[in-house]
Amino acid sequence: MKINKKNQTLLAVSLLALAGNASAHDQSGDLGNAASATDYYVVTCSNDGSGAPYQLYFDLTDLTKNSAPVVSAQVTKDLMAATTSDLVDTDTAAGPAIILRGGAAAPGKGSGPGNYFVTIDKSKAGLEKYHFTFHCQTQNGDHTGTDITTLQKSH
Repeated sequence: MKINKKNQTLLAVSLLALAGNASAHDQSGDLGNAASATDYYVVTCSNDGSGAPYQLYFDLTDLTKNSAPVVSAQVTKDLMAATTSDLVDTDTAAGPAIILRGGAAAPGKGSGPGNYFVTIDKSKAGLEKYHFTFHCQTQNGDHTGTDITTLQKSH
């Protein structure tokens, strides 16, 4: 099945309308026992008067103190992707932060406005709780319009 840019946009808008919006910059969740448990979100970056979005800052913390599984996140926008995992779940610190400059067309020219898709998953079966922080930022690193929508929660 061939999906063109117009259909992708319509799908994203439809999912946003169905799922409902939230505006916090911290999100917590839990992944059910199944190894395939996966949560999906979309973070929308916009110019709220603070400046044009250029990039998305993201970090992930595993809140369940056990030896396994490892909780990971993948963030995608257009043809760009980044991933992070919290490998030390005996502390309360986040794993390595990532910054995704969504679909930057040329050096210094971010195309950060729009939707960043976030997938949270784990390496194997076991209940896991997580927390992530996300901020849309201007090219100077200033905070700008940031909204999140939950597309799927596993239990």
